[in-house]
Amino acid sequence: MLLPDKGVKLLFKHSTSIINIFHFDFNAPNHFISLSDNNEIVEFLFVAEEEKVLEIDKFHIKRPDNDLLERNGHKIQNLKRGEYYKITQVLQFENFIVLGYDDGLILVYNITKKELNNIEKKNENKSKNKNDEGEENEEAEENNEQSEEVKDENINKENKNDINDNQQNNDELNYSNYFSLYYILLGHSDEILSLCYIPQLQILISSSNDSTLKIFDFTTGHLTHFFKFDFIITKILYQNISKTKEPKIILTLLSSSPLKVIINLSANPISSNTQHFDHIDILQLEKINDKFYGMNSKNIKILDKNLEHEGTLICLNNINFQYFYKYKNDFYIVDNENMVRMVTFNIKKKTKAKEDNKNDKNKKKNPKNEEPEEEEEKTYESVIKTEYKFKLGEDNINGFYPLNNFIFAFSRDGSLYLINFEKIQEGYETLRMTEEDEASLKMMEFLVQNKKSKKGKKDKKDKKDKAKKEKKKKK
Repeated sequence: MLLPDKGVKLLFKHSTSIINIFHFDFNAPNHFISLSDNNEIVEFLFVAEEEKVLEIDKFHIKRPDNDLLERNGHKIQNLKRGEYYKITQVLQFENFIVLGYDDGLILVYNITKKELNNIEKKNENKSKNKNDEGEENEEAEENNEQSEEVKDENINKENKNDINDNQQNNDELNYSNYFSLYYILLGHSDEILSLCYIPQLQILISSSNDSTLKIFDFTTGHLTHFFKFDFIITKILYQNISKTKEPKIILTLLSSSPLKVIINLSANPISSNTQHFDHIDILQLEKINDKFYGMNSKNIKILDKNLEHEGTLICLNNINFQYFYKYKNDFYIVDNENMVRMVTFNIKKKTKAKEDNKNDKNKKKNPKNEEPEEEEEKTYESVIKTEYKFKLGEDNINGFYPLNNFIFAFSRDGSLYLINFEKIQEGYETLRMTEEDEASLKMMEFLVQNKKSKKGKKDKKDKKDKAKKEKKKKK
């Protein structure tokens, strides 16, 4: 069921693709920043009551000069005219943002929290100045007579306001100083594919398209471990399997080939073990009810805690999936046509067919001699059913960010959308009710017409019978 365009709102647009959105508690729960792949940051406040954003600042995080990187041993790739080094991976934790680039560079920025009260005061002053100007203009229009002295005073006020605005703009430009470069992590020669921070061990782990995995000590920024594989690591996951206070960390690496690597970070020396597994090309993982749902472009697979294959979800007419997301109790899938689908999974357990021993009469007569039955091999299968769907923008969606009753959706063309699923649900309900009403009206019309036709046929028959009786009487 395709819903009308209701419950989706375009908030603003970056110049390039949005990579991620972050929520920081700067004395306010509605304070956000969005980051695009060309280092552009937009800082904004979200006003939930009015479903709009107040843009505070827009600036670019400065990437270190190529000369500095080359002196430190980072090979600089030649870019075509007009291009830039793209951010491919972003990781945020505590007061840090880690940026991974398409040329293998990893930059760690420390974020200094700024007082939001100062920002709010500046916005209040701006609105007061505007209101004062508006009141003065109204008084001038009512009087229609203004002396030269009053005109001069207004001109001076306007000049002062312009100076204040310029000072505020300069302060806003200096906001980028709150993002200070903390570490430059080198060693990769190709696009960064995954980033992971483990707080228990205070280490940062990165994988790249150059088939390498690197482990950095985050307290010093030094490279501690280096792994080279014959395949590319696309996703890094970690688990703390210790039952005591001492952490015991297991690192799980997923690849585009049917392999996974288990690394025991608690062992000395660190040991690794490569295993084969069934699912291939995992683009995204969602943990739902202690299960991992792995998604590729064609289907979604259910995985257990150890990321072993359990079963495949049968998908919707071979739709190419781009993004899979769970919001509250609902599942949402974004396809390659930028259509968001609210779906339900009717998971059914199936068991492997056992050997048919029912025809063996001897075993039935002698149950003691029966061989032990084999354990049932459980698999999971499901048909995904679309409850409703709606179009979201013109370009593919990079991801969702949940916020109470709203969701931010950011796309590859730099657009930031606000989704109000309550309104969408209301639209779905009203559309369903109208469809049901239309169906019931059609049924009523059909019944009325059918009744009329039956009555008409009966009247015709009665007339014919009367005519026949009259003829008989005349004879």
